[in-house]
Amino acid sequence: MTMPAASSPHFRLATGQVAAALTIAGIRPSPHSGLPDPPPARQPARLLAGSGVVTPNGTLVPEFDRALRIAAAPVRVLLVNATRAGETGWVTTSFLRGDDGPYVVQSRDGDVYDFAVVPTPEEATVAVDHLISLSALAAVEAPSVDLDLAGFVALAAAADCVQASRLQARLARQPDQSPPPFSAAHLEQQLAAGMASADTRWAVTASRLTSPVNIHAATGRLEAGAQALASLGIVSTSATGFSFTAGGQVIADALSQLVTVGSLSAGVVAGDGRLVVGHVSVFRSATSIWLAAWRRVLANDASVHLFAPSSAGALRLVEGLLQAHEPAPVPPVTVTTEAAVTPAPATTTSAIPTQAAVPPTIPSAISAFAPTHTIPAGGLAAWPTPDVTGQSVQLDAGLPVHVVERYGDFARVACSNGFIAWVDGRLLP
Repeated sequence: MTMPAASSPHFRLATGQVAAALTIAGIRPSPHSGLPDPPPARQPARLLAGSGVVTPNGTLVPEFDRALRIAAAPVRVLLVNATRAGETGWVTTSFLRGDDGPYVVQSRDGDVYDFAVVPTPEEATVAVDHLISLSALAAVEAPSVDLDLAGFVALAAAADCVQASRLQARLARQPDQSPPPFSAAHLEQQLAAGMASADTRWAVTASRLTSPVNIHAATGRLEAGAQALASLGIVSTSATGFSFTAGGQVIADALSQLVTVGSLSAGVVAGDGRLVVGHVSVFRSATSIWLAAWRRVLANDASVHLFAPSSAGALRLVEGLLQAHEPAPVPPVTVTTEAAVTPAPATTTSAIPTQAAVPPTIPSAISAFAPTHTIPAGGLAAWPTPDVTGQSVQLDAGLPVHVVERYGDFARVACSNGFIAWVDGRLLP
């Protein structure tokens, strides 16, 4: 984990030591905590000897006591997943907060929990930026679009069509030229390829691994998705198929040159104990940042607001997610034929206008948690991608989860605290 600052209080404890600290504090983790919940530890002070978190009289030092209580019962949660495009290793970090006060930045590497205390939202925003590289680019003006799931997946698949065409031309040592038109069948082929791959340099795969919904639900609907893109001026239609317009090409170029991909899952514990979650997918290309704010997520559909903020705008969004209160319901987004995409000007170093599209609140993505399975005895290893060679975390036995999708022997599960990961689906009862 990238630590927020050298001066921030920082603690590293093995799982057994975390259990010992919880015993000394006399607390148990809430359902929204990512901490282990084992039986009370015997001789907890001895287990914590040399850890720097206990005083000579056997109590927890104040800084860690407060951090542990926040981590055990967070009110606000921001879960950050990030990877460099094309790599299999993901970094998963939680930013946890109570009603107010500091943030606890929590990650896990095997059996070791890492905690850092960050005093302010501004410093927490900087820490998120270190993880997902939102401020590394100059501002670029670009159109924003609202799409349903089929339209969003069609856009990603179309970007992959463009990338595949360019790669084939380069391998044939042909000069750069406009990509050929693509059909709905081509889009369906790219969707199938992206569902079977873990390579996040491709837009469909990057979307699959950063989205809160199973994008496979768009299968068979990409003709309608492409027509929705045409109604927005992103693609044009002809007798030979679909082609990106000049404005649509701006989005396609970004999605076919991905450098970093990730997701921001923000949760707020509601008054009834339910965790209301909002989700933003992050696509950082060589030239721009695109964010997909997910709204009205259903079993087989969703509404997506896709936009390209400036680096400053992206950081304002992160700070808003870190401080957000319970998200207000977001009305369904409908595709209109009046909206048109215009070409984006060349990249400049000037700031994008303040009226640029940045959602003021967390877009409500998951309004209720409905578990479908329970983690079996002994717990399960969980990975950010369906790849057992990546960094894993342990999901505790008895944890309720909701299976979002299956990929071979893997199952992608969502936990009640908004955490999403892949497990061995064969082991789910």
